[in-house]
Amino acid sequence: MADMYRLPSRRETWRRSDQRDPTRRQGSLLQGLFSSSGVENRQVFPGPPKFESPSVQITSLMYTLINLDRAEMEIQLEMNNPNRVNCNLSSIDIVVESNDRKILKTKHERELTIRPNLTESLKVTLPAIEYKTILSSYPDVKRGQVLSYTVKVSPAFKETSTIPKLTAEKSGELPIPLEPRFHVKKLNTDQVSVDQCSVRLQMKVENKNNFDITVLKNDYEVVLSGNKVMKASATPNIVIKSNESRTVEFPVSLWPKEFGAALWNILRGRGCGLNIHWTMEADTLYGRMHL
Repeated sequence: MADMYRLPSRRETWRRSDQRDPTRRQGSLLQGLFSSSGVENRQVFPGPPKFESPSVQITSLMYTLINLDRAEMEIQLEMNNPNRVNCNLSSIDIVVESNDRKILKTKHERELTIRPNLTESLKVTLPAIEYKTILSSYPDVKRGQVLSYTVKVSPAFKETSTIPKLTAEKSGELPIPLEPRFHVKKLNTDQVSVDQCSVRLQMKVENKNNFDITVLKNDYEVVLSGNKVMKASATPNIVIKSNESRTVEFPVSLWPKEFGAALWNILRGRGCGLNIHWTMEADTLYGRMHL
């Protein structure tokens, strides 16, 4: 009589339910195959890699030529690609400004493939900066000044839909040189003969620029009454500070037979005109200058 009122066990309850619903038993078996300790295992597939924007940096600004007419500049860039795929450069927009003055604006067409996870270096030569254009456009700019400027570069990539606009800046100084002023102070005679005349030429050199110059080489020629009587070079290697002057002495050797008609004027006491043509090569903070 006690067995008639015994409650069924859990195993008997599951067995009876499986007999009534066979699909439930199959579902239980499948659930056991794909579960462990009651936690389902799901395989997660990674999505596409996240694309990061490249970076650009101006590492150096260097003058390749400075004279009284123009300045030529070269800039060096570094571009980093942090992605797993290539980035393809198509062009670079470059602007040089000085206190709202447009010094230079150009577009450099250059194709370059920046490989994944690498940094590429790139040198760009800018068009010549003409001093004549700057002086005529901005009357407040004078010879001898030094202009502070900012170079802005904006590279453009072929992947325009994924890469935003990039910019990089770097500041520098642009000298606008003024030729030094020369004044003949004294002409000392060392030796005078019919064949040769040796003299020492003392000249006062004034540096009217707002930067120091180191005189490396002087090429000069002496013209006497229209006749070129001497041509020589000297390497004094002297430093002339900004807005200061120094006296420089150069040896000059003249040959009377080359004086031409000027010799007769000298012998008659009439005198003659003496002209000295000068070319200087100087070293400065911004590089060598041909003045």
